[in-house]
Parts: sequence; structure tokens; C-alpha cells
Amino acid sequence: MEFRLLGPLEVGSTAGPVRLGGTRQRAALAYLLLHANQVVSARQLTAALWPADQVPDTARKILQNAVWRLRRSLTVPNDEPDAAQLMTRAPGYMVRVPAERVDLLRFQRLAAQGRAALSSGDAERARGALREALALWRGPALADLAEVGLEWPELIALEQKRLDVMEDCFEVELQCGEHKSVLRDLDGFVRAEPLRERAAQQLMLALYRCGRQADALGVYTRIHAALVEGLGLEPGRGIQQLQRSILAQDPQLDLPVRPRPDSVSSAAVAPAARARPEPHAGQGGGPANAYHGRTGHASPAPAGPAPAAASGGRTTGALPAAAHAHALFTPLSAPLKAPSSAGTGTEEAQTQQLSSVLMLRFGFGTCDGMSPDDVDHVLDSVCELARQEVAGAGGMVATSIGSVLLGLFTEDRRALEDGAERAIRAALAVRDCLITLGSPPGRPAPVVQGLSVHAAVATGTALVYRWPAPAPGTGRPWTGGDLVDQCDAMLSRTPAGKVHVCDVTRRRTQHRVDYRRVATSPARWQVLAIEQTPDDEPAPYYTLPHSPR
Repeated sequence: MEFRLLGPLEVGSTAGPVRLGGTRQRAALAYLLLHANQVVSARQLTAALWPADQVPDTARKILQNAVWRLRRSLTVPNDEPDAAQLMTRAPGYMVRVPAERVDLLRFQRLAAQGRAALSSGDAERARGALREALALWRGPALADLAEVGLEWPELIALEQKRLDVMEDCFEVELQCGEHKSVLRDLDGFVRAEPLRERAAQQLMLALYRCGRQADALGVYTRIHAALVEGLGLEPGRGIQQLQRSILAQDPQLDLPVRPRPDSVSSAAVAPAARARPEPHAGQGGGPANAYHGRTGHASPAPAGPAPAAASGGRTTGALPAAAHAHALFTPLSAPLKAPSSAGTGTEEAQTQQLSSVLMLRFGFGTCDGMSPDDVDHVLDSVCELARQEVAGAGGMVATSIGSVLLGLFTEDRRALEDGAERAIRAALAVRDCLITLGSPPGRPAPVVQGLSVHAAVATGTALVYRWPAPAPGTGRPWTGGDLVDQCDAMLSRTPAGKVHVCDVTRRRTQHRVDYRRVATSPARWQVLAIEQTPDDEPAPYYTLPHSPR
């Protein structure tokens, strides 16, 4: 027999599910299994089955009858040597069962193995054990009994153990460089458990490594407010130190660069290191700042010559405000070369092959009744939604300027879809969340009056540079080159609610995406539909927080 407590109580045998009777019998068995292979006194079991002021005079007799019926239900033919046994042992009862037959005991064993591996530095072994432990959960422990009002301290402690193991699992994923893949789950965990500082630290680190420094500082602001206002406590030293390190852009927060095989081109970008942006307008050192610069102006270019692009040999001078705001975006995770020995004061461009650039622009046509502050607030919200969709599709966004947001999708052999397809899925997800939902069937409308979404995807070679810096590793990286210019030109001719792509993107995705040729746009192709995958779900209705009336 298999005993499952990590969810509704279930007992299974080779013949199928075992019938356990009514609530009292199920509760008695569950409590004994929570203390498997230990003697539970009759007094302790009685206290678990009835509230202190509702214990009937016949409680002992009812308990004896329940145990007798359970013993019959758990009887296994042929007297198997490792079969579970419900035994009478003074001063009460005990369920003797092999540990591998109880999911709770397997969970505890796997969690201990994972933590031991984590302590010893074996991240891969820890990851496997912790994932296997969490996979045993089918919902809240003994959810069916909790639903009828049974409240046991053991269940509260068990839930805390599950949360601890989830934090251990997040820790392992961060050590393995999987900050993008765990970002959504980690964010949901922290919002559900706002007082768990360890998870908040993990989320801050994951956001920082994804290039979202302002968002990382925003997490600290939330937990600081929750602790101070709710409990009158200041955050712990660990999370305070992390906040200071993020503000200082401490290089120790980055993952160490892993050596690449000799067969990989020296121009390839290592996925483990990360280039992060300097703060600019609207994203400076304070956590309360917005996710983008509302003024629509880029930061001033640093003094000194700009690096020459590797493709075409042109030189980019001082960065214009709107037309080339994309030059400040830093979506690549790239180890950038040291300054050349020739003493030019610049660093060579790093080339990322086969990347797909997604550029989104949010427009506001008719905004009757909306003040400039309301427009800024809505823009904050839609940019945050776009960030989440891009990150969820495996892309990277460092920042945004005004109403334009740039994401980059690099090729990843571990991904089921290439970067171009993931970029298209992210564009459609943003559009569908903001435009089509909440409308009558067949009549798409924006969730905010006057809001429009424009999207373009270009696939090719992206370039990353780092400006000269006073200290090694502290220069400001930026992304530019023909690919971003091409995407910018495509976006300028993309109608509201449409997604336009280039020829290369279309060739790479035509087996999964339906297109229509567009003769009047440099993009040439408009996305009509994309093949659904088993993991696709309807886009959730997105409510803009505090949206104007």
C-alpha cells in the first residue's frame, strides 16, 4: 500500500484506492501517519479528533471502533512482510510502515538529501533531490481534512517545511544560473509570503541578474514596508546588505563566468555572466522610481569616443534621445572584453549570433479624462506586464525608454522553441492581455481607452559594447547595431495591434506561424496566428492597478 498525505488523504493498493470510511476514521489514520512508526497515545489521538470542549463521553469507544475498521481496511492478503500494520501499543496505537510507502517520509528524506548536497556544493544533485521532493505535493497537506475544520500544529509545521524546501530549490536554481526560469515562480512565492526575507533576497538577486535593478529594489521596499508597518521590525542585515550591493552594482552579485569549450567561437557570448545597465532617468538609485524614463530622453552618453560597430564599420556618436534610445538597452548576458592594449580607450564589440530582437511601443491616442500622471501610471503598468511576458518567454529586458521597450531572445539549445518563436509568442501575449480581453466577442478593444500596442521582431546579429570605465567591470554596456536599427524601422510602420517580422524571422518560424505578406512595410510579414503548444493557456485578464476612471 501507498500512503499519500501531501494533498488529500489517499491510500492506494495494487487493487486500486482503499476505502477508509468516514471523517473520524480518516482523521485517525492521518494523525497516526503523521507520526508513522511512533506510538501515539489514546489521549493525544482523542485531542486530535475532537475540540477540547466537544469530547463526547464515548470518545474512547468511538476511537476503538475507528481503529478496528481501519485495521480491516488496511489488511493485506498473504501477510506480506513489508505491509503496513495498525498496531495497538500502550498507551495507544502505532502505524508501522516502510518509509518508502509514505509520501511524507519520502519528502523528508529527499529534502535532507538536497540540503546536504547544497551544503557540500553539489548543486546538480541538490536540484534533482529538491525537485523530486516538491513533486510529491498534490496540494495542501491533508487538504480534505483541513476543509472540514481539523487544525493540527503538525500541518502548520509541515507547510513551513514545504516553504523552506521551495526556498532551497530557488537557491539551487540561482546557483545554476537559472534566474530567468525561476523568476515568475519566485515572484509569486514572495507575493504570497511577503514576510519571508530569504525568498525576498532570492527574488532581488534574480531580478538584478535579469537586468531589472529597479524592480529588485522595489522588492526591498515592499518587504521593508510589510515588516515595519505590520510588525514594527526592520529587515535583517542580510537583505539590507543585498540592497546596498545592488545600489553599488557590486560585481560579486554576478554569476562567475564559466569557461567555454574551445570549439565555441570567441565571439560567442557566455550565458553565465551578465552586463547590467547604469541607472538613468526614471530608473535611478531609489526603489520607488518607475520602470522606465517617463521623459522619453536617454541618459547622456559618457565622455570619450563611441565604439565602432563590427558590422558595417560605422561609428555611433552621441546617442540621440528617442530614435536610438535602444542603444541604452542591455539585454545580453555577455562577458565583455578588457580595453585593448592599443590605448584607444574603447572596448571591442561582442557579437551574439542568431538573436531575435522584440521591440514594443505603447501608444495613447484618445486619452480623454486622463491626466499626464494617469498616463505615466498606465505606462508603468503596461511596461511591467510586458517585462513579465518577455521574461516568461525566456527573453531579457534591461530597461525601457518612454513608451518603447526592447527585449532580446538569444538561441538556447535547451529551449523547445528558438528565440524568434519565443519573441513572437511574447509579443502576442502582451497584445492579447492589453487589447483583446475584457471585450465583447469579435470586438477587440483596449483595456484602457486610447491604448495601442505595436510590436516588431527582427532576427540576426546583435552587438554589445561597453563604454570605457574608471574601474574594471564597471563600464556601461549598451546594445546597438543593424539588427536594432532594422527593428526600429519596422516598428515605425507597424499598425496598432499587429506584429510585424522580418524575412529571417519568418523563415525560422513558418512551420509554426501563419503569415501575411505586407508590401508597404520594411518588415514584409505580419503574424496572423501561431500554433498552440500543450503549455499554452488563455492569457489572464490584466487589471491595471489604480487605473484612472
